[in-house]
Amino acid sequence: DCSSQWLLGTGLMAAPILTEGGAREVYLPADQWYPFEKSVVLEGPLKFQVTAKLDEIPVYVRAGTILAMGPVVQNTSVMPGGPLDLQIYPGRDATFTLVEDDGKTYDYIKGATRETTFSWDNQQNTLSWTFSGDYNGENLFKSARVTVFSPGGKKQAELSLRENGKVVID
Repeated sequence: DCSSQWLLGTGLMAAPILTEGGAREVYLPADQWYPFEKSVVLEGPLKFQVTAKLDEIPVYVRAGTILAMGPVVQNTSVMPGGPLDLQIYPGRDATFTLVEDDGKTYDYIKGATRETTFSWDNQQNTLSWTFSGDYNGENLFKSARVTVFSPGGKKQAELSLRENGKVVID
């Protein structure tokens, strides 16, 4: 019965501060949650007070989420081709599929896409990725910067997205 915060998909909880004063109560449902870009685990269900600056929105990420973030661009026709920023919030296995196309035409309707499926194996601390699709344009992401936000600290890896692969992130 909370109307001032929103679950985006299954992995992101946005809790904007909608009143003066820069503080609010946040509710996180039963599960493990991470404050965005932090290596701290919060166990839900949980209610707590949070403060933020006027230009900040408190965001929480459910354990077992892979967030793929590209650079800020005006439109998809200016995609630089990489690197893709992958954020992994461990706690359980996770899968995410990135779909890329030329960003200009309707050729994706005819199947002109590349799908990259990223899979996180939580027990092995391993990220693997596989490709499907025929699209091979110049605006594809060719590399990725991976950050794992685990309770033991932040861990990073660089990887090439030119072929299927796997990397252990300890």
